[in-house]
Amino acid sequence: MKSMYKPNEYEMNLIILYVISGLKTGATYTILDYIVSRTVDINYFALQNYLEALIESENLTELTVDGEKIYSLTVSGEETIGFFSDRIPMSIRDRLDEYVRETNEKENVSSEIVADYFPINEKEYSVKLNIKENDVTMLNIELYVGDRERARLISEHFAKNTTQVYSQIISIINQGIEKKPEEN
Repeated sequence: MKSMYKPNEYEMNLIILYVISGLKTGATYTILDYIVSRTVDINYFALQNYLEALIESENLTELTVDGEKIYSLTVSGEETIGFFSDRIPMSIRDRLDEYVRETNEKENVSSEIVADYFPINEKEYSVKLNIKENDVTMLNIELYVGDRERARLISEHFAKNTTQVYSQIISIINQGIEKKPEEN
């Protein structure tokens, strides 16, 4: 029987963040379990506990889409994996990359992200933000933002943080939907 690497708690948190950062599709529990459990020694319940701890520490957010939980990185989670991904052993990162690539190909996700700004008149600008996956428009927003510099900064931020921005917008919308009317 082939022995698997047993990461410590710190490494396990980084492994989960690393996998989610590489996925081009929604990071469901099933997908995370598939990738992580084939790479390191972890069981179903331990993985669930790590996910809950990462949510509590505000490194992950959890959304429910069509009855399925989707995990995505927060700004803090992106910073954490950005700073510390090299703490995951290279052999583990290589295997994770392989399974993430395989999952992305299997899901056949083709994404198109547009973040552009354009003038309304000489001094005022709008920003257009658009996300398409497999030719389905996931988000399409056009905003009045004021001056050119602000428009440029918003476009750059969206392009660099598309997943996080999208997740936050969906989360805000879902919070409004999930609130139950107060009982009189």
